[in-house]
Amino acid sequence: MKTDLVLASGSKIRSYLLNQAGFKFITVKSTIDERNIDEINDSEYMAKILAFEKANEVSNRYKNNLIIGCDQILEFENNILHKVNSIEEAKQRIIEFNGKEHFLYSSIVLVKNNIKKWEIVKKTRLKMYKLTFEEIENYIGKIGIDIINSLACYQIENLGINLFEEIEGNIYDIMGFPLFELVKYLKKYNYSGLK
Repeated sequence: MKTDLVLASGSKIRSYLLNQAGFKFITVKSTIDERNIDEINDSEYMAKILAFEKANEVSNRYKNNLIIGCDQILEFENNILHKVNSIEEAKQRIIEFNGKEHFLYSSIVLVKNNIKKWEIVKKTRLKMYKLTFEEIENYIGKIGIDIINSLACYQIENLGINLFEEIEGNIYDIMGFPLFELVKYLKKYNYSGLK
């Protein structure tokens, strides 16, 4: 089994998912400044560019390895939103999303020796229930400070699933890691998570 996979991400959830799928890999966080690409207003394109830039930067340091670059873009009312920095900001975001829809664009790009080998972007639509202020407060109280680790301020794999009236997409895409398509590609080229 090939073991030259490098996950160019500091995300604990992505590392957990890839590990749970049985793949052997190392994790190396990219050093690119994501905010330098803020002038792009196309969510899908931005997700691709950021995933590629992360993978490409790590590829400079890890020659002959297959680098997995990932990114996720949050779009709400035609605006791209970034991660929040506090519980209060998280609360405001959930209040903004309340009863409305937003979109997540989750991308993976594979790079080897600074050459793009494969890429995918998955778009997910999510619509929140119309929540009461008490429901929002209760939810944030249960999640605590971990809420700021999620781009959209919910943990869909846990209590966050209770916030949504409609979801078009799968849980891996919502978590920012289109795992099904990645595994399908890796198996095609003789990588395997089955040990």
